Amino acid sequence: MRGWLLGALLGGSLALACPPEGVLCLQPSFRLELALNRLEAQPLTPGGALGALLELRAQEAGVDYSFKLGLWYAEALQWGLLEAQGSTRLGPVWLAYGKRTGLGGPWDETFLGPDGRWGVFARYEGLSAAYLPHPGLVGGELYLGLQQAGLEAGGFLEVAAGTLRLNPRVGWQGPGFALYWQAERGFWGRLALPFGLEGFFWWSPDGGLWEQGVWAWLLRPRKLLWALGYTPDERLGLGLQVSQAPVEAARLYLRFHLR
Repeated sequence: MRGWLLGALLGGSLALACPPEGVLCLQPSFRLELALNRLEAQPLTPGGALGALLELRAQEAGVDYSFKLGLWYAEALQWGLLEAQGSTRLGPVWLAYGKRTGLGGPWDETFLGPDGRWGVFARYEGLSAAYLPHPGLVGGELYLGLQQAGLEAGGFLEVAAGTLRLNPRVGWQGPGFALYWQAERGFWGRLALPFGLEGFFWWSPDGGLWEQGVWAWLLRPRKLLWALGYTPDERLGLGLQVSQAPVEAARLYLRFHLR
């Protein structure tokens, strides 16, 4: 793979459409955000962010490669290799290795999209499995799940410091909506409405229902974040994000996308 990759870069053999065998595809995109922010009881302050995302896709010997590299400024200069994976099919079995998204949630979001996790992934019909090592290869998580008609049920078995911990995860996706629950993260979901409207929420209770009582469990969560947005097309977005726990904050933003 190194030979044709170097040749593509030096010789300019780049494409902006899905690549044929042995050709590298580059797709840059840019995002600009202008915002008004409010933290706790402080007055509104202007803000913003700017970033660029470079997506690379390639195919070699039946293996599909994809990479997402982002560079952005949002209060500080940041960068990340958001995704770097290879995937292939061996008969009915799909295999992938590297860094990919799909088993995370809103806690993985960056200014330029979700930040994936390193691991080895497999899927056979509706069955999924993954091994996600911890940094430094000190323990890790084994995920086993079942997907059927938009429903997902599974869990992470975490191995760390000689202990085992089970973290269940269930979800339901359909046309224009997604709703998930994960034991230590709580509930989150998205809803797409007509005319480019969309909504999002993330609610994570602080402790158990029987430990606190119903009202404290509902009204004093560990995490509560919701957002409303208007996206008439892929180039423009207007939205409001409100955090009510663990801190009270709000952000009104206008985003511009360029591909």
